[in-house]
Amino acid sequence: VLVLFNIRHTGHHQIAPTTLIDLNHEIRYRRRRLRKKDIQYIKLSLIQVAAYIVFNTLHGYNTIHEVITQNQIKTPEQRAIEGFLSGTGLNLHYVYTGITFFLYTLASETFRQACILFWKRLLKHLLHLMFFRSNHQTTVQIA
Repeated sequence: VLVLFNIRHTGHHQIAPTTLIDLNHEIRYRRRRLRKKDIQYIKLSLIQVAAYIVFNTLHGYNTIHEVITQNQIKTPEQRAIEGFLSGTGLNLHYVYTGITFFLYTLASETFRQACILFWKRLLKHLLHLMFFRSNHQTTVQIA
């Protein structure tokens, strides 16, 4: 059924004549768009790598230090300092996993636009629900 529908409707489309100038313009436009996206991806990747290094370095150093010094006798102060640094490094390690959303928002214009559109739609939907409920409650109270 769908095949027959498509066959019937393919006759309605006309092929538009193009010139060499139009093709060159289209090629330049696509290249420019691809370059912009490539730059966006490169920027996002560099920011992610830098954030990964910053947030995970302390945890890696602490792990290596604990393995190397596991057989040494340590004072309570040394253990307290190592425990504090280990906890801080672990927390920074977890912060990186939560901060990727903000990295995408900062680096990617497309992601930013999609987020703004999502929040606008959500707000519009919530306002619609609130307005509908408030109108519905007033009509119920009157009746």
